[in-house]
Amino acid sequence: MIIRKRNIILGFLILLLAVFTVFDYVQNFKDKIVNNDKARQTLEQSITSTNVTQSQRSENIFASFKLERERIRSQSIDTLKELINNTNSDKELKLQAQKEMIDLVKLTEKEMVIENLIKAKGFNDALVFIHENNVNVIVDAQNLTAAQVAQIQDIVSRETGVSIENIKIMQRN
Repeated sequence: MIIRKRNIILGFLILLLAVFTVFDYVQNFKDKIVNNDKARQTLEQSITSTNVTQSQRSENIFASFKLERERIRSQSIDTLKELINNTNSDKELKLQAQKEMIDLVKLTEKEMVIENLIKAKGFNDALVFIHENNVNVIVDAQNLTAAQVAQIQDIVSRETGVSIENIKIMQRN
């Protein structure tokens, strides 16, 4: 009985560590996007020096952000699968890991739907990062009008249920 409790606690702690690691990495990734102008300028200069057009630069940057997000999510799902498939994992831990995996898949789907709806409104590309009570959106646009911001907020709010004041929209040109 004591060994079983230890396994439950150990498994739960591993799951929490994995989840917090992912959330911390995503938060750090978001902070780097928003706050690291020097890195962005260096990247833009190196891309410009290779004679890449503005739209190709945006496509490359948005694609690399999406690939990084997918890589992180894949690692999280792999960790959760290991917990689920581990014969020593407690049934309760396996159920929790399955729920976490389903939630992660739903989150990914929501972000993808929102990004596609924003692109359907005429934007070249968009990145969406959904957190517990807020959403960050990066749009490939030179300038955003108040009407465009309202359109994006409406899409995000409708798809996530997050209130408009908790939706942050940034333009990436």
